[in-house]
Amino acid sequence: MALAKYLSLGKAQTVAKRHTDGVVIGADTVVVRRGRVFGKPRGKADAKKMLAALSGKTHEIITGFSFVDAATGRYTTHAVVTKVRFKSLTSSQIDSYVATGEGQKAAGGYAYQKKGRALVLSVAGSEDNIIGLPIHELSKKLRLFLKK
Repeated sequence: MALAKYLSLGKAQTVAKRHTDGVVIGADTVVVRRGRVFGKPRGKADAKKMLAALSGKTHEIITGFSFVDAATGRYTTHAVVTKVRFKSLTSSQIDSYVATGEGQKAAGGYAYQKKGRALVLSVAGSEDNIIGLPIHELSKKLRLFLKK
């Protein structure tokens, strides 16, 4: 969780330094299984290894998001965790999915909002968090940030 928050804050602060006012939102998502962070695959072989490691197991999608007030530098960071359990995948299923290429630019090597949904057995938590930004949680925290 700390990594996703740290990365999101770094992004927001970098952008906020180029502005004199307004609130900047930064976000970053990581996939984690038993302390191992799965980033974006570095090719098809890496994607296959990732999917094989996640097969039949539960992992976490952690999205960190931060707000930075460009005028004052005031900031806050938050994180949302969604648990995703994969189906037990055969080598053939992994090969077929990797061949689509859709997971090459996604942490964990899969894109849930596309064909990657077929790899998933269950989800506990925000589906928005898997697809992109956890909008409900982000909106709630942004309202609180703007009140201060």
